[in-house]
Amino acid sequence: MESIRQLKNDEMLESRKLINFAFQHEEVANMPLVQALPEQVWGYFINNELTSNIVILPVETFVQGIAYRTGLIAGVASWPEYRKGGTVGKLLVQGMKDLYERGYTLSTLGPFSYPFYRKYGWEMMYEYRTYRLRVDCVPDWQGSGNIRRIEQDISLLNPVYEKYASRFNGPLKRDELRWTSTIFARKRGLIALYDNAFGESTGYMIYQIKNRLLTVHEMIYLDRDSRKGLWEFIRKQDSMFDFVQFTAPSDDNFAFLIDNPIGLETTMVTHLMARIIDVAGFIRKYRFSSGTVGETISLAVSDRYAPWNEGFFWLRMGKDGAVEVERSEGEMKKADIACNIQTLSTMLLGYRSPAFLHREERLQGDLTIVMKLEEWIPRRTTYYLDFGH
Repeated sequence: MESIRQLKNDEMLESRKLINFAFQHEEVANMPLVQALPEQVWGYFINNELTSNIVILPVETFVQGIAYRTGLIAGVASWPEYRKGGTVGKLLVQGMKDLYERGYTLSTLGPFSYPFYRKYGWEMMYEYRTYRLRVDCVPDWQGSGNIRRIEQDISLLNPVYEKYASRFNGPLKRDELRWTSTIFARKRGLIALYDNAFGESTGYMIYQIKNRLLTVHEMIYLDRDSRKGLWEFIRKQDSMFDFVQFTAPSDDNFAFLIDNPIGLETTMVTHLMARIIDVAGFIRKYRFSSGTVGETISLAVSDRYAPWNEGFFWLRMGKDGAVEVERSEGEMKKADIACNIQTLSTMLLGYRSPAFLHREERLQGDLTIVMKLEEWIPRRTTYYLDFGH
C-alpha cells in the first residue's frame, strides 16, 4: 500500500536518518534541517515504511521590495532502492498543492538536477559572483564614518540587512530563528558594523581569517560610503591575509571599480531555482513599473502540475503598478502572449527579460506586447544570501 502524508513526531528520526544518508551527513544532530517540524515534512510511504521525503520550510522572499510567502524546499531524499520510481515527483506535486491551498505564491529550492526540477516547473533563477582578490590589490578606499566589531546582535544587523535585501529579488526576510540557526551557524567568524558620519548603521560584514585567507561570508552596504568603509577595514587587516574571498550579486562591478583588477579572480556560479506556485495570487501582489491605467495584456500559461495556473488570464494595469488579474475562459491561442510556468517565473522575478525570452522562443506573442512587458516589469537583480558560500 502506498500513501503520501505529513510525518508524525515519532517518524522524524527516520526522516533525519534518510536525509543524513542521502546527503552524507555523519550525525543526525548536525543535520541542518533538524529544526523542521513534522508538518513541514512530506513522506512517501510503502507498506508504512518511509521511502522518500521532502521538507518544505515556510519563509518569506523579497520580490520588488515586497515579502512573498514562499515554500523553501529542502531535504529531498530517497533510499537508493526507491529512486527513479517517481516518488519524489509525486511529493513535489503534493507539496505544491498544499502550498497553494495555504496561500503561498512562490517556491524556491537548491537543485540536485536542473532538468529534473524543470520538468516540474522550477526554473534556474539565481547566480552570483565569487571573487578572490590578492592582498596587494585591495582598493585604497576610505569611508566617512567608523567601524566596530559587535556580537551577534540581530537588532543592529537586521535593519541594515532588510534595506539591502529588499533591493533585490530573491533574498529571504530573516526572523530570529533564521539568523541564529542559519546565518550565525553557517557563517562563522567576526562581525564588523559600519556607522556613517551621522551615526547611522549603513553596512556590516561577517568575516573570518584563517590560513592567510580572509573570507567575507556576508558584506552588506547601503551606499558607496559604507562600501568604502568596509573595504577600508579589510585593508587594515592586511598583515593577517594574502587573499580576500567574497561573493556579490551577478551584476556587480567590483572589477571595474578597483585600481588594479589584475589580481582578481572572478567566477559566476549558478545557484537556486524558483517557481511561481499561484499565478493569479503572485501577480496581484506584484508591483509593476507604472503603466497607463486601464492597459490590458492577455496571458496564456501552461503548467502541467498545477492545474489552477493553467489557463487564460487578463491583466489590467491599475494605479501605482498594481494589476488586476482575472482568469478567463478565453482560447489559449488567442492570448497576447503565451509561455509555460518556468518562463513566467524567470520573467517576473527578473532573471531574464521578456525580450530575451521572446528571442529564444520561450515567450510567444506579438513583439509590441513583449516590449510593453519590458516597460511593465521593473529591472531588479536576483540574489540570494542565506546559503554559506
